[in-house]
Amino acid sequence: MMMEALARKLRLKTDPTIFFYLCRDNDPFLVVLLIAPEAIGEAFGAGREWIVTNLGWFFIFGVTSWVAFLLWVAISRFGSIRLGGNDAKPAYDNVSWFTMLFAGGIGTVLMFWGVAEPISHFATPPRPNVEPFSVEAADDAMSFSIYHLGLHTWSIFTMPGLAFAYFIYRYNLPMRFSSVFYPLIGDRIYGPLGKTLDVFAILGTLFGVSVSLGLGTQQINAGLTELFGIPDAVVTKVLIIAILTAVAVGSIVAGLDSGVKRLSNINIGMAVGLMLFVLFTGSTVFLYVRL
Repeated sequence: MMMEALARKLRLKTDPTIFFYLCRDNDPFLVVLLIAPEAIGEAFGAGREWIVTNLGWFFIFGVTSWVAFLLWVAISRFGSIRLGGNDAKPAYDNVSWFTMLFAGGIGTVLMFWGVAEPISHFATPPRPNVEPFSVEAADDAMSFSIYHLGLHTWSIFTMPGLAFAYFIYRYNLPMRFSSVFYPLIGDRIYGPLGKTLDVFAILGTLFGVSVSLGLGTQQINAGLTELFGIPDAVVTKVLIIAILTAVAVGSIVAGLDSGVKRLSNINIGMAVGLMLFVLFTGSTVFLYVRL
């Protein structure tokens, strides 16, 4: 009751239990991270190393299975099911959907690692006994990069997105992560079990968004340093994060039509413009060298 009263006072439009328990679990972690960033970094690094070493095979097998399953769903009779209902019509055209999915998906990661990852693997091959800057290193670099940024990465977005759309829009369930588990736990999605699932899902989403935001911030700061001599410092990064967050929040508050859709279209337009610029300059340099 107290949480519900506080939620009404703050005019929250979310579930008060999920919101306040999320704050309870997230804020202490942020405090510890600010107090001991190096220790947290070492712990996360050790955990990542253990997962990559011992469970890398499981990750590759699992995501590849998702790709196969999604391709099967697409070509089977289930691929014709309308996620919004039998009589639903798309709210946006294919171009707008693509731009919004790209901006909300791997857009930032692709812009940063699309170039950085193959170059890194080419200079420092991830597989043992591969000579740096060799043909084999180049082949491995492109293979790893295509795996990380191709169909397998998109399947990680598509699988939960498909599940959310199916259960939320066809069964009119709450727009929460726990709705996906309705066939398994039934009405318990409305109770403590369902809300616990929602809290952990939001925490995972926050950590994932933080990684994308951090990569984008590093990229912007590096560009500003190279072009204008702006220092690559914590203060600069904080300002960049504040601006990016303000733009993102503003687009969400403005709504899909006036905010997210318009910002996504601008984003994809700039990405295509950058791609054309790189292709033009690369072709020009190649022709100059050949001549």
